[in-house]
Amino acid sequence: MLINFSDESGKGAEVTNISSSSFNDAFLTLKENTDADIVIGHSLPSPALAGIAIQGQLGANQTLTDAYSIFRANFVLNKRVEILKGLNKIVQRIF
Repeated sequence: MLINFSDESGKGAEVTNISSSSFNDAFLTLKENTDADIVIGHSLPSPALAGIAIQGQLGANQTLTDAYSIFRANFVLNKRVEILKGLNKIVQRIF
C-alpha cells in the first residue's frame, strides 16, 4: 500500500493499492542479482563456492574442488602475500 500526502491546496490524500502478483517475480530477480553480486564481489570462479546451487550440477564434487583450487591460487594466496608483506613491514619497524 502507498499513501500519498499532498498539501492543503491540492487534492486530498490518495490510497493506492499495488498488485501483489509481481512481488514473486521481483523477489526472484532481486535474489538472482544478489547471488551474482556475491560471486563477483568475492572473485569466485563458481557460485557453488558460496553455497549457491547451480541448476543441473547437483553433486559436482570435482567441479567444486576445481573451483576452490582456482579461487585459492588466484585470490587467497595473493591476499596472503599482501597481508604478510604488510605484517613484515610492521615487524621490521618494531625491531
